[in-house]
Amino acid sequence: MAERVYRLEFVSNAAFTDSEFCKWRETMVLGGLALPSVYDVEKKVADIKFAMNYSFKESDVEEVTVLTHSNCLFLTVAVAERII
Repeated sequence: MAERVYRLEFVSNAAFTDSEFCKWRETMVLGGLALPSVYDVEKKVADIKFAMNYSFKESDVEEVTVLTHSNCLFLTVAVAERII
């Protein structure tokens, strides 16, 4: 499945609107990208639940690297692939 990166300018816990959903779906279709399946959604829910309950170990913390580039701060978490 192809992936597309979306820039998050604003983050909210509010439900998304019908128009936001339609715009996302239209963008996916026009980009030739497959919409997520029920399995994809269920897997992501399980990944998020696991991550929410994960307790970081000292070795995990040591793998976190802070990078500075063009006055922007990026956190690279090497353990992210194991968590999500």
